[in-house]
Amino acid sequence: MPNILRQGKNHYNSIIYGALRSSPEIYVNPANESCYVPSPWGSYVGIAVDPYYVWVWKADAFACTTHASVMRCIDDQKNGRKSTPRWLMGPSINHLLFDGEQYFDATQVKAWAASKGLVDFCPCEDGTLFISLTTRKVNRKEIPRVRYDYTHVDSNAIYTAAYHIDLQKQTLNVEPYEKDSKDTWIKLAEGDYVQQVQKLPIYCWPLLTCLKEACASPDWNTD
Repeated sequence: MPNILRQGKNHYNSIIYGALRSSPEIYVNPANESCYVPSPWGSYVGIAVDPYYVWVWKADAFACTTHASVMRCIDDQKNGRKSTPRWLMGPSINHLLFDGEQYFDATQVKAWAASKGLVDFCPCEDGTLFISLTTRKVNRKEIPRVRYDYTHVDSNAIYTAAYHIDLQKQTLNVEPYEKDSKDTWIKLAEGDYVQQVQKLPIYCWPLLTCLKEACASPDWNTD
């Protein structure tokens, strides 16, 4: 990566990203130069950027890559080499998108519009992800001589989770948000009508956590 981009401040000497509608490519503008790099799929819903990674998502998946990998891809393209950023694929979120049996083989179900799935996606500098998505539940009712009648309900919800990236192993994993928890994604209340999400870190939170743990310690002497 050029040194000038390592020192970008206030939009100067920075990398600018843009999502393209109905396209497999992502627009990248480093140092006032228009470039395009391929996403992991034929099309995607949106992108998000943090100081370390650029993230991309579609209805049922998400992935990320480093800014350095994007710049390497652009350098390869300038030298006539076909290249793609080194995308790290996130774990499956199908268990959040579908509630119960979906009856995909039913003719009526096949005719339905696809679920919106992952609607919005926000990586936070505190090492967590914040997402808005649509969950589809299919109900099947048996009707005499008609066989079955299908109806579906789409409901919106918001979730958060901690993530861990290992660049050496090239892995992107979602981990339990709280210690000793078995749930990797935590569903938050009051998310029925939330479409867009944004999360900012509270930088003093680790200090507050340490103070709470210290005060709760049996060794704490109040005398």
